[in-house]
Amino acid sequence: MQLVSPGARPADSRSARLDGTGYACYGRSRFHPPEDRLPTFSHMPRSFALWLLLGTGLVAGCAGAPVQEMSNARQAVRAAEKAGAATAAPELLTEAKKLLKDASAHINEKDYRSARDDAESARTQAIEARRIAEAASAAEVKPTTP
Repeated sequence: MQLVSPGARPADSRSARLDGTGYACYGRSRFHPPEDRLPTFSHMPRSFALWLLLGTGLVAGCAGAPVQEMSNARQAVRAAEKAGAATAAPELLTEAKKLLKDASAHINEKDYRSARDDAESARTQAIEARRIAEAASAAEVKPTTP
C-alpha cells in the first residue's frame, strides 16, 4: 500500500479524494482523460471554425416548417369563431383567415420564414377578434330572473 502525503496529489488524479486516490484507483477511464490529453482545436484554421459556427447557427434557425405556429393560429381562429367574432369583429377574423391561408401557401412554396410570420400574425389577429367578441357578449344586457 502506497501512502500519499497530505496535500500531495497522485500523478493520475483529476482531484484529490478523501483517501487521496482519485479516479486512478479504478483504472483509467476513457471518459476522463488526463489533463495533458484534453482535446484542443488549435490545429483548425480560424476561418473554418468561424464558417462552421455560422453554418450551425443558420441551420438551427431555419430548421423546418412552422408546424407549431400553424397549429396555434388555427386554434386561435377556431376559438375566435366560437366566441362569436364573425359578428363582433368580422374584419379581424377575415384578416386572420387570410393570413392563415397565406401561411399555408408559403409552406407549399417552402418559404418557411414568411409562413411563420403570417401564422404568428394570424394568431395575433384571431386573439384580438376573440377578445372583442367576448367583450361584446359580456356587455350585452342579460335579463335577470326574480
